[in-house]
Amino acid sequence: MVDATADVPDGSRIEGGFKELEIVAYVDQFKVVGVAYFGVGHRATSRRASDFIRSFNDTRLTLADATIFDSHSGEPLEKTAFVVLNLDKVDFIYARDGAPPAGVRSDEASAAGAQASQAGAGSSGAAADGPVAPA
Repeated sequence: MVDATADVPDGSRIEGGFKELEIVAYVDQFKVVGVAYFGVGHRATSRRASDFIRSFNDTRLTLADATIFDSHSGEPLEKTAFVVLNLDKVDFIYARDGAPPAGVRSDEASAAGAQASQAGAGSSGAAADGPVAPA
């Protein structure tokens, strides 16, 4: 068997795998928050979270560990293992670079970060990358 990486100089190996991003999507009166996995492949790992959404060319996106909220009140309506979003029906979508710790809803992580920054202790580290309009 031949090692395919034997001719690659140190420090220039191409990392493959998956990038885990927290996705927030608004569909009608619902806010859907879940985790999506995007293949990194042979691309630069310095891509922003929104770049993964812009380059996504399918009409459906599967979100794991999804929670569906009422977009007006913020009240959680349902928690499910996964949701398949029809991107043709999505009104607004964005990705957050870095998922919150396990067991913590994104709204709780955002609130904790806001409280910490008001107290002068810094931020939660889960900054939103910005909105992306569906194509």
